[in-house]
Amino acid sequence: MIDQLHILTLAWVLVAAAITALLWRWTADGVAPARVARTNLWSAVAGSLLYVAVATALIANAAVRH
Repeated sequence: MIDQLHILTLAWVLVAAAITALLWRWTADGVAPARVARTNLWSAVAGSLLYVAVATALIANAAVRH
């Protein structure tokens, strides 16, 4: 389970870094700051909720198996 949580965390960090790079590029390209901020907030909330849901499922699955 620990390995799965580490892989999940690594994937979450990599996706967050990619989104940060994308939003930085949008800012450099002149996309409206409100759109960048809205996308940043949406991706942070959605990504965090997904991370917590998957981590909870992994932990619950490990608890049931033992």
